[in-house]
Amino acid sequence: MANLHAGVNLWDIYELNPNIEPRNLQVGQEVRVSRADGYDKEFHTVKPGSTLYSIANLHKGVTVEDLLELNPNIEPLNLQIGHEIRVQ
Repeated sequence: MANLHAGVNLWDIYELNPNIEPRNLQVGQEVRVSRADGYDKEFHTVKPGSTLYSIANLHKGVTVEDLLELNPNIEPLNLQIGHEIRVQ
């Protein structure tokens, strides 16, 4: 698949799709191959040990309350590694 998109390598695909099982892709399954301009500024990918507080502190001017408002379905005490949280 990476061979079909210039400038995209296998690691990029793994990084852009943390919740896919590369050896078990399904027909019709969507796989992200690039980030939209500004994507990194709008989203944060949850890493092990992340909390809403720690994520807010990584993004200037963002509060825990902002994160809760931007992500109404988020469970603050059950953040999933690899989940993308809107920060803007």
